[in-house]
Amino acid sequence: MPSVLPSPLLVRPEVVAAEAMKARLPSPRPGRLGAALSLALAFAILDLVLLVVLPWSRHQRSAQASPWTDPTQIQALVFLGAFGVLCGLLATARARRRGRSPWWFLAGHSGAFLAPFVVPGGMFGFSLGTAVGVATLASVAGVGLVPRRALEATLPPDRLLDGLRRVLFLSGDIRVGITIMCSLAMALFWGTWWESWYGARSAQHLFYGSLWFGTLLGLLGLALITATLRKLPWRLDQTGWIVVHASLVLALIGGFVTLQGKVEGELGLGEGQVDGQFLEQGTGQLELYIRGARRGRLPRTPLWVANADFAADPSEREPEHRFAVSDHTRVLFNLVVDRYYSDARPSASDAGDYEPASYKDGLSVARCRLEGESVEAGAGFWLVLGQEPVTINASGRVFELAWKRRSVPLGFQIRLDDFRRDFYPGSTQERSFESQVTLFDGGGTHGESRLIDMNHPLRHAGWRLYQSRFSTRGGDRTFLMVNRDPGLALIWPACGLLGLGLVIVFFQKPFLRAVAEYLKAGRRRPRATLISAISVV
Repeated sequence: MPSVLPSPLLVRPEVVAAEAMKARLPSPRPGRLGAALSLALAFAILDLVLLVVLPWSRHQRSAQASPWTDPTQIQALVFLGAFGVLCGLLATARARRRGRSPWWFLAGHSGAFLAPFVVPGGMFGFSLGTAVGVATLASVAGVGLVPRRALEATLPPDRLLDGLRRVLFLSGDIRVGITIMCSLAMALFWGTWWESWYGARSAQHLFYGSLWFGTLLGLLGLALITATLRKLPWRLDQTGWIVVHASLVLALIGGFVTLQGKVEGELGLGEGQVDGQFLEQGTGQLELYIRGARRGRLPRTPLWVANADFAADPSEREPEHRFAVSDHTRVLFNLVVDRYYSDARPSASDAGDYEPASYKDGLSVARCRLEGESVEAGAGFWLVLGQEPVTINASGRVFELAWKRRSVPLGFQIRLDDFRRDFYPGSTQERSFESQVTLFDGGGTHGESRLIDMNHPLRHAGWRLYQSRFSTRGGDRTFLMVNRDPGLALIWPACGLLGLGLVIVFFQKPFLRAVAEYLKAGRRRPRATLISAISVV
């Protein structure tokens, strides 16, 4: 019986292309995420936790300044970790083409291991450019130059990668996402109740700014990412769903950037005064001066400085804050802060001591005492934030201890030229007030005149200056609220993407259905088809 050969006309090109793609790029096994994506997610999480979150949480309450809490340093670490993940994906792609293990991801990710040295003038002189160059060389040359058997025998076993792929695939399950969102809803409810009783600063410390709340948000972001990746290859009708998930992840990243890099404070200026620094809100530092060291034209330099950011914790079991005060050669005495009131109004009794009463918002006060061999017996005193220093006797010397807000440089200088007020007709109540200022660069030249009023803040060099209040005691004096939030560059686009994604979710199916019907009819030109389909939406 003669054989019947299939006609070449029955072979469809799109079927052949699909089969070729399947043969070249094998799809992941059911119930597992892709190997390259699993390694990228796992090491991105490790970089974020080990290089950013844990060092920051450890050093944020330290008495001394640490580079691990510097926003610029944190941004460099995040950038280096992201670049290491990208180079790791490149190394994995090269390894797959050569039939090697996906664990060659470690070669491209080696640049992130240099992250602890990426500090200005850091250890071994490593800079950001050097670390990035090493990561690039490792990802490009490492896979091709090292013999296969020389290193692959020492790589982790494949069953470890298979378990990682299973765990990440399960993290994108809808039930896991619902559990995380319910936990977040309970935390937000409890945090709102706590804020109504103990204030916003206490709620920020115990809830919204805590490590466990950040972990919940991180798990939510991981669930959104894995839920999106487990749907690979994506279909056209999933566009809105993908855009919504991407916008939520971008908003979470923007919130993290805001937590790390947001700076707020206040700048006070009198007419004709020039200043380039402001006092940061929510922060403070203890400064020790030698009493009497006021002669000369240079400003006084403190003998000892320490960060004093006391958390707003209403618990009575809050541990004491201890500071070892030294003159760079020996310890002079120990300073112990045993009580702290974040919102209190100090009142002077007959004895002249400060007695805080927290029933009304006011200043921040701290109760301190001294410990040492040459300290006055029973030395205890109250420190008021931003007030006059306290005189203490220790080690046979007289010192002045002050609790001040931390000064932050703007990077430019600002001068108040004129302050104007506008009153309501027939009254002395201010309707509006504005400040005419001049901006100078770092060298004090190239002045630029700008106007700041109540509804039009000044934006310059990443800073926003708002007209907040004024004072007429001793002459007109304006107070500007200073703000910088780098996370807004991600949060605002995320909000726009979220709105776009919701529009696509609700209208993409009618749009695609209309396009299919017009194309099936075959009686319209492509331009008319597109215009008609858009008109349906």
